[in-house]
Amino acid sequence: MIKDSQLAQKWLFRLLSFTLALFLWLYVRLEREEELIVDKIVNVEITYALPENTEILNPVNKISARIRGKEREVKNISVLHSIVSISPNKIGNVEIKINPDNIKLPEGVKIVSLEPDRFTVTIDKVIEKLFPVKVEFVGEPAAGAEVGTPTIVPDKLPVRGPSSVLKEIDSLIATVDLSGHAITFEERVIAKSPHTKAKIIGSPVVQVTIPMYQPEPLEINIDEEKITETEEIIPDVKWRLKENNERR
Repeated sequence: MIKDSQLAQKWLFRLLSFTLALFLWLYVRLEREEELIVDKIVNVEITYALPENTEILNPVNKISARIRGKEREVKNISVLHSIVSISPNKIGNVEIKINPDNIKLPEGVKIVSLEPDRFTVTIDKVIEKLFPVKVEFVGEPAAGAEVGTPTIVPDKLPVRGPSSVLKEIDSLIATVDLSGHAITFEERVIAKSPHTKAKIIGSPVVQVTIPMYQPEPLEINIDEEKITETEEIIPDVKWRLKENNERR
């Protein structure tokens, strides 16, 4: 019994010693993290506050930041955010400077540098305009049918987008597949804008009627006088060839 008691006390002492050593290691580790200052590179995502009816044609949505602070704080930061406000009536090329004070950070963490800390964007007015819808055909009609002039309803659709982009657009495109068609048919088609920044307002669906015609038979005019002359010449040629062969 005495030996068992001594053995138990011995193991209890070892357990207490290990526990004390573990707590001491954790305490030193936490104290070290409290004092350890580190640097880290993180992304800064940029959001723009724009005046009404304006759009940025070439937005810069992300930059890099070097931050510095306590290791425990810095290691938990993966991305930062910055809001850039654009003043009214600013149209064209505008220089943007990112202010580190406008980027929210945990206490004890600061921004050392931004890359880039300034850049230029192009701001344009957003307008609305009507554009005609044109039909674009793909595929080949059946039975050699010919295609007439299509009818489109509605033949114009409103489009919204930056003014400089709308200046480059002539029309909207409605694509119709002619494959397998030989007679007049109708089809509901989605009209598409040729530019991603030019958006069709409302429904882009148009009704297209495509008239189809069968080609008329080809008429061949034959000159009877020439045929008669040819018939008279051919026997004469055959007789001469026969005469030459007999002489040989």
